[in-house]
Amino acid sequence: MKSSQSLPRVLRVVRQFSNHTEQFGYKKVLEGEKEGLVRGVFASVAGNYDVMNDLMSGGMHRLWKDDFVQKIGIQAMVAARRQTKSTEPLRFLDVAGGTGDISFRIIKALEKSGALDDAVSQETSQEGGLVRPGSVVTISDINPAMLEAGRKRAFDGRFSRQTLAHVGFREANAQTLPFEDNVRDFVDGN
Repeated sequence: MKSSQSLPRVLRVVRQFSNHTEQFGYKKVLEGEKEGLVRGVFASVAGNYDVMNDLMSGGMHRLWKDDFVQKIGIQAMVAARRQTKSTEPLRFLDVAGGTGDISFRIIKALEKSGALDDAVSQETSQEGGLVRPGSVVTISDINPAMLEAGRKRAFDGRFSRQTLAHVGFREANAQTLPFEDNVRDFVDGN
């Protein structure tokens, strides 16, 4: 019998999936167990997630995120909305946004541009959860502990109550998002 090294790639892939295991770190786990294990990891670090990112990146993640949000082009989006006299708010979805690092930067950019003052939301109750009417930035994460860490950060005094009315939190699996298609101006996935 040929070794798996000499099998055509397609057969190696079929053989790999027939075992019904997935890689989790340095070990293989049964298919379907991985999601729960990942949830457990993030639940255990949620309260220290941002500090952990600082330590692992030497603080560079903050610069990367600032650069990312600057490249979104929020100022240009706001200018285009105003030029067309649109009363629709800009809508952002931060998938796997947990502690809100990127979303809070987006909110600050919207605040700076005056776009939050322009926002007249048409959000519907279809999105349910904790997404509020008037929200323009939705932080979505599969892990409730990460979302709770984000909520605590949001309400720590960095934003006014008026600004917070434009932020929503929603527990959701990125593989099966419960949001309506084609209604967001920007979607990112951390």
